[in-house]
Amino acid sequence: MPALCLHCLRVAPEVPLGLCLACAGRPGVRHTYTRRARWTAEQEARLRELAERATRKAELFGRPGAGR
Repeated sequence: MPALCLHCLRVAPEVPLGLCLACAGRPGVRHTYTRRARWTAEQEARLRELAERATRKAELFGRPGAGR
């Protein structure tokens, strides 16, 4: 699966922060992902897991697989 922009998840990243040009051009978005350089590997993995679960519309903070 090709990498997608970390913010909009629609197009391939075009700047080193992992953002497309449109998202990188927005100051608030750029600032958010500039700060991510200080995140730990565990924080990054957890956020990626939550983003993937949100895409599937799964429960985010409850037990995995638990119904609503």
